[in-house]
Amino acid sequence: MVKYKKRYDAIILSSTFDEGIETLVKFIKNNCLCSEKVSESYFVKPVIVFENSESLKARKIQLLIEELELNIQPLVLINSEGKGFSSCLNFGISNTNSKFIMRIDTDDELNEQRLKEQLDEMISNNLDLCSGYMIDKNDNLLKYPSKKYEIALYCSLGTNPIAHPTTCIRRGILNIKYNEELERCEDFELWLNLFLTRDMKFKCLKYPLTRYSLNNSFKKDIENAKMQIRLRLKYSLKLIIAFVVLFLGIIPNLLRLIIKKNLLLRFRRKI
Repeated sequence: MVKYKKRYDAIILSSTFDEGIETLVKFIKNNCLCSEKVSESYFVKPVIVFENSESLKARKIQLLIEELELNIQPLVLINSEGKGFSSCLNFGISNTNSKFIMRIDTDDELNEQRLKEQLDEMISNNLDLCSGYMIDKNDNLLKYPSKKYEIALYCSLGTNPIAHPTTCIRRGILNIKYNEELERCEDFELWLNLFLTRDMKFKCLKYPLTRYSLNNSFKKDIENAKMQIRLRLKYSLKLIIAFVVLFLGIIPNLLRLIIKKNLLLRFRRKI
């Protein structure tokens, strides 16, 4: 499939499964209107990715979008390369071109001020990742950590420390993509990969960027817990092995300092 070469300041990336037509149209309208309001400062393109099994729904949505005559129309993509949520997100990333990627799910609602404020933060502070708080349907504020040590603390308490539907990511850091083998917690593994492999410039905005739907979160809670356990065991084992290897390497280097006769270097060249 040919990539969409047009360069945007940002895309708003979403993927959907089993979402009703009415909900999707409402979601698309909200994203497009928010993109239009920020158009004097930034060119933002909503992108919604459908699995190939929902191609008929995608075409119906495209026809409805054309009837709406929106000033900024979303890009509707059909994932022809794989199945599942992570695959659709990766497909959307691979087939678009923008400096930043903003995330939101189709059952959530974008805060009207989010686009400009978050992009201003990304650019002025040269951030790799910017996230924020959320608010639920009952207007309860959902807070998240704003410091790296707080992220570590939240992780140790068994929670996901970053609200995925509020994130804006610099495209250049996404050489690590979503793991398509995971059906749950793909965002949690992405944060682990990013924060463990690079010095991330990160900021959490301390106000709500997204109105969050709690319905699916309650439905997925048990499965998310199981997957988090698997991921935590996987990365704990990797870190333990890395720690042992790095720690053992201290001993011969200490001997180099004590003996000072290049014995280790001579031994290494004979191996």
